[in-house]
Amino acid sequence: RFHLLLPGGGAYDPAGKEGVAELTAELLDQGTTRRSAEDLAREVEFLGGQLGADAGTDFSTVSAEFLSKDLDAGLDLFSDVVLHPAFRPEELRRTQGLMLAGIVAGRDNPSAVAEVCYARWLYGSHPYGHLSQGTAASVQRLGRADVRAFYASHYVPERAILVVIGDASSADLLAKVERAFGGWTRGAATLELPSAPPRVTGRRILLVDKPDATQAHIRIGNVAIARTDPTYVPANVTSTILGGGFGARLVDELRVKRSLTYGAWSGFAARKVPWDFRVGTFTKVETTGQALQVAFDVLDGFAAKGSTAE
Repeated sequence: RFHLLLPGGGAYDPAGKEGVAELTAELLDQGTTRRSAEDLAREVEFLGGQLGADAGTDFSTVSAEFLSKDLDAGLDLFSDVVLHPAFRPEELRRTQGLMLAGIVAGRDNPSAVAEVCYARWLYGSHPYGHLSQGTAASVQRLGRADVRAFYASHYVPERAILVVIGDASSADLLAKVERAFGGWTRGAATLELPSAPPRVTGRRILLVDKPDATQAHIRIGNVAIARTDPTYVPANVTSTILGGGFGARLVDELRVKRSLTYGAWSGFAARKVPWDFRVGTFTKVETTGQALQVAFDVLDGFAAKGSTAE
């Protein structure tokens, strides 16, 4: 298995070009300078393997998995995708269309709308204020030059982390990887982390009116901690008590005791700079106020008294 991590997710999309990190990642396995999209898919399928790429918030990733006996052939496909993407215009237009269709379809999904609006409301113009998919307007503006520029800036060896796991010695794997990626050219651009987003003070409420919705989807949160924060592990224990499973307090109060929802959750979405802690649930439109009040009561009570030893 190969897993390549590259600093350069949606948070690094240039202003007005939100979605370019995702479009770049989606195009990697859609053909190289040596193989068409069809040829690449056929070779991966012939080996019974998997290969794909994605863009998250801080990082883009390229992953592949092949049988141990096909290590050399799989590494050749994997490195070809990383080093020689073609970004052919016809594949760009097709992938761009699929991204736009996904964005439009998300408008009919109240949970997806809640995620998009929550990010914008909490982070504003900060790079964390948009999802990696971008917006319909920004994705429509993207062209081949934008994709090539993002690739040149972020798909560079000096900031990459490659994890290889397989039935071979470390020395053998390292030698194969060095041969496969030995010609990877270093980049010229520097990479700066996004600034730490400001925390919200007071209580701000955003109501998104969706007249055809039969349920209200709720998100509550604020900017919290980075992944490197020394309290990251205790924070996740805290969140597990609050909303990390069927026995969690939010589930107990909202679902078990009051039947206001089928599910509730909480979590620290930690990134390279502080991201947020959020609570999520959904309920019938008529019980929105009640569900909100119960969620606030659980949070306030936990903040005041903490967890029990049990």
